[in-house]
Amino acid sequence: MVDVEDPKHATYVGDSDFADEDPLVPGISPPEGNAHEAEFSHDSTYFLGADEDFSPYRPDKFFVDDQERPAVEVGGGTSPAFLPDQTLSGKVVYGGYGCPADPTPLPQAGDYTDAQLGLQPGDERILLMARGPVGHPGEDYNGNGDLTDDACFPGEKAARAFDAGWDAIVLVNRHLEADDSAGEPFCGLGAYDPAKPMVTVCTTHAASHELFGTTPQFGTPYAPDDPPALGAVSVRRVRATSVFDGWGYLNLFRRSEGKVERIDSYAIAEALDPAFAFGFGDLSIHEIATDPERNLAYSSYYAGGVRVFSFGESGIDEVGHYIDDDGNNFWGVETFVPGHKSAGNLKGKRLFAGSDRDHGIFIFRYTGA
Repeated sequence: MVDVEDPKHATYVGDSDFADEDPLVPGISPPEGNAHEAEFSHDSTYFLGADEDFSPYRPDKFFVDDQERPAVEVGGGTSPAFLPDQTLSGKVVYGGYGCPADPTPLPQAGDYTDAQLGLQPGDERILLMARGPVGHPGEDYNGNGDLTDDACFPGEKAARAFDAGWDAIVLVNRHLEADDSAGEPFCGLGAYDPAKPMVTVCTTHAASHELFGTTPQFGTPYAPDDPPALGAVSVRRVRATSVFDGWGYLNLFRRSEGKVERIDSYAIAEALDPAFAFGFGDLSIHEIATDPERNLAYSSYYAGGVRVFSFGESGIDEVGHYIDDDGNNFWGVETFVPGHKSAGNLKGKRLFAGSDRDHGIFIFRYTGA
């Protein structure tokens, strides 16, 4: 929270911290932390925060052979938990950048025998792809040392890997301009095609060198001998597991200066049940709108429909919901009072609107107490 009475000199008022353990999924530490949107209550005694989370699983362990390495799942990608044994395992094949504008043919999974990939029971055919491109003369598409394509989203890389027959992809972060010994596993997010689901894990650039048994390099521009040959099979194996940590949820805070107190957190039951992790749409909260007259909050909950909550010192209670027979994908929500005579008997009454990404705008009136 900031005081913007003087917009040129905004001042700090207070903020929240996540506790050491997730408030709704016991044993998950630290909480993922996906603060997205917040609203004050009508009298500013409280505020509610929507933690949006599209990934009901988080990486548990990621190994290069028997050495644990940093890794994260990628927003929009499919978790290794979706696999029959809930574990991604096997050697990887180097696929370069794999962006749509890249004219380099992507390695085809069908061109490799089980023996070439060293497949063991439960293994997947895995393509390793690099984030970017950026600063990499090894991918010289026009012959003059310049890249002619743009970097792309991980979902675009995943779609090409899907079309090439791969079961999963491991993405690796690009070079930093210094020693990457403490490099982070960040590979972007988004642009996944729902018709082309792809198990996706992101690890560090250093880990990719380990997989292929090469000396790590981290400078930019890339040295010409830095990447493996396109289509090369790694000399080491990956193994990635996941753990359920639930979908996004709602938090209630008591407004105060400095560190604020969390009173309660709430998620719909399906968001805390691994049985609903796949195949039921996104079961995360997205946004909330608070009633300007009483302690009610209206939420857009993606495939969870719209939800109405009451809140106060005793916590959060769900007091209303709507899900269409054909399903929903609610994204936005806001309250309003119609004032035009065309509103008929709804004129002057508190309504709220939800924007559904499949069906359009829905108008609701809360009819509870």
